[in-house]
Amino acid sequence: MKVFGLVGPLGAGKTTAAELLVKKGFTRMSLTEELKKEVEKRGLALTRQVFLDVADELRREEGNYYFAQKASETLEKMSPSENANIVFDGIKNPGEIEFLKKKYKMILIGIAAPEKIRVERILERASELDKSATQELLKEQLKRDAGLNQEDYGNKINDCMKLVDININNNGTIVELEKKILTTLKSSKPLLNK
Repeated sequence: MKVFGLVGPLGAGKTTAAELLVKKGFTRMSLTEELKKEVEKRGLALTRQVFLDVADELRREEGNYYFAQKASETLEKMSPSENANIVFDGIKNPGEIEFLKKKYKMILIGIAAPEKIRVERILERASELDKSATQELLKEQLKRDAGLNQEDYGNKINDCMKLVDININNNGTIVELEKKILTTLKSSKPLLNK
C-alpha cells in the first residue's frame, strides 16, 4: 500500500494533484471534506472564512489531528484492500501530519507555487469557497492559511511545508504537474520501503 499526503498553500495545485493520483488508482481522502460535513451539519455558509473559523474551533476543542482522525475513520468504513493506494489532501496542520505519518507511514508531498500564480488560479477557478472573495480578502485568507499570527490549532501551512518528504514546484501547466507527479511516484519507492 502506498500512502501519500498532499500539503501546500491555497491555489498551489493540491486538488489537481490528488485528482491525477485518483486517475492512477489512488483512493482520495480529503480532510477538507470532513470539515465541509461539519459546516453543512451546522447549516453555515460554505465560505473560506467559515471553513477557517470552524477548523480552528474544532482543532482547539478536539486536537490538532482532528480532521486527519475523521478522514481515517471514513477510510476505515470504506474497508480498502491492503493493496489500496491512498492520497490524503486538505492537510493544514502539523498535528494532522503527525497522526497520518504515525498511522499510515505516509509520505508527505509539498506542492508550492508563487503567490501571484496562486491568486490568479483561485480567482479563475471561482470555487464554491472562493466565489465571493475579493483580492484583498483572499490575500488575508492566504496569510491565515499559511499560519501567520495563528494559534497552534490554526491552519499552519508554512509549518507543514517544513515537514515534507518531497517538494513539487507547480508553477506551470497541468501537463507539467502530471509529469512531476509521475516522477514522484517512481522516485518515492525507496521512501515507501523504510
